Amino acid sequence: MITKSLNKIAYITYKTGSMGDIIEDNKGMYLFQILDTEEINIAVDEYNKAVSLQCKLDVDMIEYNRIIHMYKNKVKEFKVKKAQDIIFNDKEFKLEWKKKEERLNRIDKICDKIINNLEN
Repeated sequence: MITKSLNKIAYITYKTGSMGDIIEDNKGMYLFQILDTEEINIAVDEYNKAVSLQCKLDVDMIEYNRIIHMYKNKVKEFKVKKAQDIIFNDKEFKLEWKKKEERLNRIDKICDKIINNLEN
C-alpha cells in the first residue's frame, strides 16, 4: 500500500507496529509504502472510517506524535541521502571539491610555516 498521508501511515504503524518505507514518485513527491497485510488493511479501514466520519482517532497521542516525528525524521534522512548521492556521483562536483580541498591544504601549509617562523 502506498499513501502520501503522514497521519495515515502513523496510524497504521501505531496499530500494527509495522514501519513503512519512504519512496519518491516521478514528480518528486515523497510517499510512504507499507506491505499489504490483513492487519494493515484493517487499520487502513479504521483510519478511513474515522476520517470520513470526522471522528477522533483512538490513539495514545504521545505515542502517535512520536511515530509522526519518527516518520518526519525518516523523510529528512531520505532527502539527505538523495542529495548526497547526487553530489558525490557528480564528477564535476568531485573535481571542484578536490581543487578547493587542495587550495585549503596549501593555505594550511603556508599558515603552518608562518606560525613556525613566528615561534622561532
